[in-house]
Amino acid sequence: MTTPCFASPRCRPSERGFSLIEGLIAMALLLLIVTGLLPLFTRSMLNNVQGDEATRATNIVVDDFERLLSLPFDSLDISVPDGGTEVVRDDALLLAANLWHDAATIPSGDQARFLRTTTVRQYNVDDLLDNGILDNPLPGGWTPSQVHIKVIDVDVANPRTTDAPPYTVRVVQSY
Repeated sequence: MTTPCFASPRCRPSERGFSLIEGLIAMALLLLIVTGLLPLFTRSMLNNVQGDEATRATNIVVDDFERLLSLPFDSLDISVPDGGTEVVRDDALLLAANLWHDAATIPSGDQARFLRTTTVRQYNVDDLLDNGILDNPLPGGWTPSQVHIKVIDVDVANPRTTDAPPYTVRVVQSY
């Protein structure tokens, strides 16, 4: 019967297993590798959060456009009132309540997840024909037969991030 190597004094050192120093070196190498990989995981989590925010902002813009485009051309929601050349609405998607609210009067204790600015301008087709650019918006009070084109811009921004530009979408409606 042969005796196992760990019980025999004649075994070679390579057959006895790891020494304490070898174990410490292996742990130090493992720690070095894991330390190098940790920033990748934290960056990945940050990218996932930013991607989620971008998806939410895009969905907000699409939802707002679907609502505005479903309105008749002469609807009051997309008509410029007397005395102005555009309609600007500022809304905020509240973080805690998760609903849209007037951006000027955010309730105390809540903050905006997104800020949405909707701008509506109206034009006559002659403005496009003279130089190819819509540069002379019609003031409010014009009859629907004189307003042929409406330009609707929706900007959605995340007020909690300062480096991200707003998402801007423009649609042009004609009558």
